[in-house]
Amino acid sequence: MGQDKAQLPWRGQTLLEHTLALLARLRPDALRVSGRAHALGIADLHPLSGPPGAILSVLEWLHARGELDGRALLLLPVDMPLLQEATLQRLLAAVRPGRAACFRQQVFPCVLPASPVLLQHLRTLFADGSTPGGQRSLRALLRFCTVLEVDDAGVDPAEFSNVNTPEDWQRLLGGTRA
Repeated sequence: MGQDKAQLPWRGQTLLEHTLALLARLRPDALRVSGRAHALGIADLHPLSGPPGAILSVLEWLHARGELDGRALLLLPVDMPLLQEATLQRLLAAVRPGRAACFRQQVFPCVLPASPVLLQHLRTLFADGSTPGGQRSLRALLRFCTVLEVDDAGVDPAEFSNVNTPEDWQRLLGGTRA
């Protein structure tokens, strides 16, 4: 992208502020930002290792606080500004204890369990020197946690669009007002 996506302006806020406001409306037990020097931030233990590295960092953080208790972790990247609160509520309503959940054919947004089993699995993946992708992909983690695929009928497919390139950003801005 050439710059920090979290700081891109979106509808009078940064993408990070927009995402935090969306999540806050869901009234979570706790709200954290992975990989950020931010008041709610959890530092990446393995920078540039994608979502699995961020998840490992969050699980290690929870473990250090005695909070690795199986709770559901909603994972939402900052670069999906079209997601709606109702869509996230639908995903959360489908969550079952100890199970992962995502919408059919999507990896984000998703829910993973904050479990010791998942933490150990990630520790093993990062210790064995495996490269990103394959077993160290978010899709593989969802399978490992026995993912429940939620029906996305009625959800606008545009909600699942994420912004990865300057061209994606320009398309997004062309379709909506920033």
